[in-house]
Amino acid sequence: MQEQKDLLVVDDNIDSAESLAMLLEIHGYTARVVHDGPAALAAVAERLPDAVILDISMPGMDGFEVARRLRTQFNADQLKLIGLSGYGDDGSRRQAHAAGFDQLLVKPIDVEGVIAAL
Repeated sequence: MQEQKDLLVVDDNIDSAESLAMLLEIHGYTARVVHDGPAALAAVAERLPDAVILDISMPGMDGFEVARRLRTQFNADQLKLIGLSGYGDDGSRRQAHAAGFDQLLVKPIDVEGVIAAL
């Protein structure tokens, strides 16, 4: 199976998003970064990535809503959605799955965990 290369990192924490993108680029990925839900939808409309790494807890449009919209607006069944959350309990995982996430990673995130999820 071919490794996914084009990624979108979505996190309202600018330092976290930029740091994760830089680490992924060191590992050979191309990573675009945006910092809110509407910007994520616009970035996907511009160019469909192989995967979106999406923070759950963002102000305004949270990651659950972004995931639902990505799955419906872009017919993005093949798009891999990886959620980032401070919560990893069963309820959070069920909610992430229901929103359309393929996987939920619990913060603090390490790049190796993200790469394994990709």
